[in-house]
Amino acid sequence: MRPLAVLGTGTVVAGFVVLLERGLAGFFDFSYTFVTLVGALAVLQGLRYALGRRKAERESVELGEPERRYTVAVPGDDLDERIRRSSGRTRGANRARGRIRTRLRDVATAELVAKGDYTPTEAEEAVRDGSWTDDAAAAAFLSETATMPLREALRARLAGKSSFRFGLSRTLAALEEAEP
Repeated sequence: MRPLAVLGTGTVVAGFVVLLERGLAGFFDFSYTFVTLVGALAVLQGLRYALGRRKAERESVELGEPERRYTVAVPGDDLDERIRRSSGRTRGANRARGRIRTRLRDVATAELVAKGDYTPTEAEEAVRDGSWTDDAAAAAFLSETATMPLREALRARLAGKSSFRFGLSRTLAALEEAEP
């Protein structure tokens, strides 16, 4: 061990002994000069460590990439994606709209059958001719023969929606009401 380390360790041990046995403190003369010297020594040691720290080489830690979360498919995500694709004026938008209508026709038919009011054949016919709901916009949206009434088309335009978006939202609302 270095001599300074031995001296420091001995001083700390002596301090603990004096702390435990207070009578030993009388052997030391703690005059003003002694306390001043100990304070000056403490300041010098602090400066020495502070200056030594300035010369230390700084290294940064490189963090790895955070763990990626696994995304789980949610029922209806594919329909949401199709709805997003159908909002444009591209060739693919018309195909996406057709797929959405076909899927919603199947859902409406299954809802009517599950509710118990229709047989599968009657439910398909009701969706095809628009008699499955009282909502004219929803009936026209899924119907192969009915067209959207002028009043509903004007309401869609005033709401700032396309006739497809308007019919879609009304159909989803009608399906929600038709749940068993």
